[in-house]
Amino acid sequence: MPARAPQAAAIARRSAALAWFDSEHANLVAAVQWPDEDDPEAGVGLALHLAEYLRWRRFFEDWVAVSQTARALTRRMRDERAEATVCNHLGNALLRAERPVEAVEPLTHAAELFRRVADPTGEGLAWNNLGLAQRRSGQLEPALATHVRARDRFRALGDRWNEGRAWHNLGLALDAAGRHPEAAAAFRRACVLHRETDRIFHGDSLNSLGCALHAEGRAEESVTAFRASLRIRQEYDNWYATVLTANNLARALENTGRQEEAADARAQAAEACARAGTTEAVYGHHH
Repeated sequence: MPARAPQAAAIARRSAALAWFDSEHANLVAAVQWPDEDDPEAGVGLALHLAEYLRWRRFFEDWVAVSQTARALTRRMRDERAEATVCNHLGNALLRAERPVEAVEPLTHAAELFRRVADPTGEGLAWNNLGLAQRRSGQLEPALATHVRARDRFRALGDRWNEGRAWHNLGLALDAAGRHPEAAAAFRRACVLHRETDRIFHGDSLNSLGCALHAEGRAEESVTAFRASLRIRQEYDNWYATVLTANNLARALENTGRQEEAADARAQAAEACARAGTTEAVYGHHH
């Protein structure tokens, strides 16, 4: 079944949960960094549960800090599976904090630990993030190889959700290497998989598809992709993503001479910026 648009009741529950996390944000981060010496598992568990909130609200340095604390706790616990999970989170947090070179070590370690505990999905997840770190560190060929490895792993496991993420990330590496037609093909495959499994990631892949098509000079097709992405992103309160796609749409429309429509897209970006509480938004890997 295709992933469906969010229902009003689900949005209300999610908004209430985010509001609670917003009010308790500082206390929760502090609680991880001052863990109970007799119960390190509690600190690790709290750090992992906070990760999605910190990512969504873009508190990336807080995510790095709680992940570093959790990594030290897992070493005290001598729990390789927990350490692998925490290292994967730490690498992801460092990526989001624009520290890709630092992310390579914990992600490489996470992949090795997942291999040692016989967790093929975890290993694939670590490879997927490692490929991002390699690409953003300027190591394009290793990044391509790592993402292909992750894609093939998830395909072999029948894991279509994670295979979609691997296709998306492979597309980013191909795009960075200037191989725009191949990148567009990868993003299209990611869109097919995400249409079935994850509406938010479907919006991400449509945005990236628009960027690859735009780089190819296929402006009208890029406009179609950006519009579809924007419709999905506006269903949620991730205003940073909305800003990015609205600005991408505006540039594509300007290139086709549709200045009035481009101005409308810029206005949507400005409104989303105001909602995000920022004047400059960076989200994802296409700026």
